[in-house]
Amino acid sequence: MNNSTDKSSNFIEFETPIDVKDLFKIIFEKKIPIFIFSLLLSIISVFYALSLTDYFESESLMSVRDINKNRSMTNFGGAASLLGIDISKSGENKTMQAIELIKSRKFMKHLLTFDKVLPSIMAAKSFDKETKSIIFDYNLYDSDKNEWKNDDFASLSKPSYLDAHGVFIDDLLTISLDKNTGFIKLNIKHVSPIFARDFLSLIIDESNNILRQKDLIESEQAIKYLKTEIAKTSLIDIRDSINNLIEAQLEIQMMSNINEDYVLIIIDPPYIPEKSLGNSKLLIVIFSFIFGLLISSLYFLTRYLYEKKFL
Repeated sequence: MNNSTDKSSNFIEFETPIDVKDLFKIIFEKKIPIFIFSLLLSIISVFYALSLTDYFESESLMSVRDINKNRSMTNFGGAASLLGIDISKSGENKTMQAIELIKSRKFMKHLLTFDKVLPSIMAAKSFDKETKSIIFDYNLYDSDKNEWKNDDFASLSKPSYLDAHGVFIDDLLTISLDKNTGFIKLNIKHVSPIFARDFLSLIIDESNNILRQKDLIESEQAIKYLKTEIAKTSLIDIRDSINNLIEAQLEIQMMSNINEDYVLIIIDPPYIPEKSLGNSKLLIVIFSFIFGLLISSLYFLTRYLYEKKFL
């Protein structure tokens, strides 16, 4: 008898279950305030989205010319070692060398010697499409007087190359390597589509120039040393080997002088992007409207459940 009483009492808890139809009915009845709230939230998000800065991204695809892979260099490595010459760099990975150069602080310091690069990295605020020029943050940099301000840089009136390098690596540059093909892809993001293209071109050109000058200096030093060594020996085999090493160094100099794209060979050149990155502004507005629908619907449903003592 007690068991039957207990069972009946258990069923009392479910005498007034939640009807899903009632929930949809509440949402339908409150559709006007729900829509108005969602619309207001969307309007607010429009103003927020319009206040966001547009960014543009230029891209370039490159292959790498391995200048040091010359038969004359590899065939006479033994002779070079006998002379005390280290030609291990002949097998150096030019791809990684180029990538690490671009990412280096020293390279950034070099890039900052070019006009307007530093303010374009550190103080660019937006882009004027009519004049096609960068609008700088006046609190940081006065473009008319070419003067830096102290407001955000403590006692420094001008940001250092280390400051610029941090922004360059974290915000502007994206570099990727396809290990299957060996192709390098470089991307530069900036508020100015023109600067994005020009800066990317500058990076590629100066990378080639620096690597060219490096190999030229090393080959000139090697030739000078080899000519000294050849004068010290009368052995024909050694003299022939040294002459071959000199020929290999001359080949490096020839390649350095005839190839404008010395290491980085441009397959797809940098370009001026026509559209800003993604549709983030539109997505913000759409998400805000959907979020408004969910929040307002949840509010009315919660109030209904509370009045019905379900909560």
